[in-house]
Amino acid sequence: MRQDEDEVRRALEARSSEVSPEFRARLSGALQGGRPAVNAMPAIAAAMAIIIALGSVGILMMARSARSVSHQGPASVSRLNSPPAVPESRDAGLFAPSTKVVWALVGGSLLFRSTDQGNTWEQRSLPAWVPSGRFEVSFVDDRQGWLYRAGVRLPQCTDSGAEIWRTTDGAATWKPVMVGTWTNNNAKEPECKAGLSFTDPQHGFIASVVTSRLTIYRTLDGGKNWTGADLPDAPSAPGISQRAGLVKKIGNSMYVVASSTQGPGTQVYRSTDGGATWSWLTTVPSIWVVTVTESRWLLLDMPGFSIETTTAGQQWHPYASDFNFGSSPVFGDSRVGYADANGALLRTFDGGLHWERISTPGLPKLDLLPITDPGFTCRLPVGTGSPSSRSNGGFVAVPRGSFELDPAASMLTGEQQSVETSVKPVLKGSSGIAFDVPFSRWVPASPEVISSDGSQYAWTERESHGLLHVTKVADGSDRTFAAAPPPDLQGHGPAIPVPIGITTESVFLTYGWEGTSGVWRLDLASGSLIKLTGLPSPSYGAGTIWLELTRGPNQVGMYSDGDTLSRLDLRSGAVQDWFHRDNVVVRYLGFELEGNPWVLTGTFRAIDPRVFEIWRVRGPGQADLVLSGQQVSRVITDKHGTWFANGSGVYLYSSGRLQRVSSASVGEVVGPCL
Repeated sequence: MRQDEDEVRRALEARSSEVSPEFRARLSGALQGGRPAVNAMPAIAAAMAIIIALGSVGILMMARSARSVSHQGPASVSRLNSPPAVPESRDAGLFAPSTKVVWALVGGSLLFRSTDQGNTWEQRSLPAWVPSGRFEVSFVDDRQGWLYRAGVRLPQCTDSGAEIWRTTDGAATWKPVMVGTWTNNNAKEPECKAGLSFTDPQHGFIASVVTSRLTIYRTLDGGKNWTGADLPDAPSAPGISQRAGLVKKIGNSMYVVASSTQGPGTQVYRSTDGGATWSWLTTVPSIWVVTVTESRWLLLDMPGFSIETTTAGQQWHPYASDFNFGSSPVFGDSRVGYADANGALLRTFDGGLHWERISTPGLPKLDLLPITDPGFTCRLPVGTGSPSSRSNGGFVAVPRGSFELDPAASMLTGEQQSVETSVKPVLKGSSGIAFDVPFSRWVPASPEVISSDGSQYAWTERESHGLLHVTKVADGSDRTFAAAPPPDLQGHGPAIPVPIGITTESVFLTYGWEGTSGVWRLDLASGSLIKLTGLPSPSYGAGTIWLELTRGPNQVGMYSDGDTLSRLDLRSGAVQDWFHRDNVVVRYLGFELEGNPWVLTGTFRAIDPRVFEIWRVRGPGQADLVLSGQQVSRVITDKHGTWFANGSGVYLYSSGRLQRVSSASVGEVVGPCL
């Protein structure tokens, strides 16, 4: 439910994680053969090549502790500006010039340096005039770095104006570099430039942005003079303009990845003469390719969908990384790498196979529970994506296990934007994934719309004006219902029936993905519709309708978000408020065996610091705070207790105690532990 809203929110909160379903399908088909799978590797929109230097965008995770950074050094009015106490966003642009050193530009406004692989950080300075988010930085070690600001004199860079500043003391001070010339061998029009990357104190690179042919500029004197060299056409995309990522030096060669601005195609170019000339090397599946060594490159997405080449892009094979965030890491050497992910940083010491979470400097420290054993073993079904995405599934062994993709959970592309299982009998759906225990099957639907006995599930065919399906898990047989919207909803946009729960006799549904139109019950025997309530934001669980209503003085969140969780009695129609918090969004997560709900509260708007809390509600007005600083999409309860998971690991709440039983980075729990 509210899938459009969730997609908008994810686009706003995680802009660089946008992916192309078409690319995922093509790549999966190439790797697996047969029909293309829904999920494969991500493809970045062409414009993302410009901002790849700033890293991925993630703003979902918060923590309780206050940040602590080292003193930034003496300040001077003429050269320094005290950075704001809180970054303007949670973006973290990362630069790893060596095994030990890593720099982080957080929110486009705070600069930090670590010389011990991200274990500790110290805040450094930026020139006083720098507007946040409108500049680029690059470092070659723990002391030497450059800052570039484009188009400072005339709009659209029509004079190729630029300012370049340099530090030689670890960003304690900055001095302007007097740019002598910007020379383009083909004498094209002035151009904006982006993608600053220095490979040593004298040699640096930057690419043109608005041009019919991509030009890579290089400097041989620390940024004073720049000469441009055009990239040749790729054989697969002649005459197509491109935009480039960062130039990286590996051995004696330079590499740059460029994406097309006019269609599919991501190309890798190489220079063997220091950037004076470039040659096309190969085509790769995504702008997110990471050149770890000359022959070993990675494309990291989510567990089960990452791939690796050890032949410089000529052949790719699946790579069993537990990376789960769809962004482009940076590597300081062949083993040590970093990535920005959901308000925390990821770090690897084994070349990208395993990743651990560390806190982002400048943001509240991410405090994680230690991994503990619950006293039993089981296998927990989990999905790799969010509840509204077409994610694949697998299992996490409890305790201390890592994520293992289950090939039987692979979903294929169906008709009318549907998905279907790769295992027969074929089961079709539209979104989500769950593990149906009675039939030991992966189902292409969220757990909430699978009946309690596991025999059937409901889903909506989006491209057929909302045809509602009820599918039998045993054999895939299907019944359809033309659950047309009531007259008072017609003419108010696409009033598509959206199932929120199912029993053996009925489907509970709302109309429209935003869930603003109340709750109806569809009788499966007669096909008749009965309106239960016009109140918005419904969920179904344990035989009860839960509503997310607004009771406080201020509107919260987006669309139909509310600040109160209320229970609708299906027999009497009475509504009773169970949980309320002013000025925060309250989300229903699921229920305990007794039927009591769990909720997530959060400040989902563009507010920093963002605060998320997970609550266990024992009754009306009775709630216990279980975990602060983290966000989850659902809880699943079984005989062991209540389970939930996110990028920081797998959690179990039982007998009043919360445990973190695995550090596996996953999307959500989608079934009881087996």
